[in-house]
Amino acid sequence: MNSFFETLKGVEKVMYKTAYNFHMNYHNGATPESAHQAGLNELKRLGKLREEHSQPQTWVDLSTGKTFKATI
Repeated sequence: MNSFFETLKGVEKVMYKTAYNFHMNYHNGATPESAHQAGLNELKRLGKLREEHSQPQTWVDLSTGKTFKATI
C-alpha cells in the first residue's frame, strides 16, 4: 500500500485509505491485496462520479419552475 498510497493526493488519498482500512477491519479474511483492491474500486467510483458531474445537468429554478442546463 505504501508506494501506491504515496502517489495519491487530496480526496483520492483519503478515500483510498478509508476504503482500505474499512476492508481490513470489517471483512472476514481480508488481506492487504483484497484491501488494496477495495481502495482501487473506491478510486474508480470517484472517477465515475467526477465524470457524471462534468456533464451538463438539468436544474430547476424553484422560484419560477423553469429548467436549465448547467455544470457544477
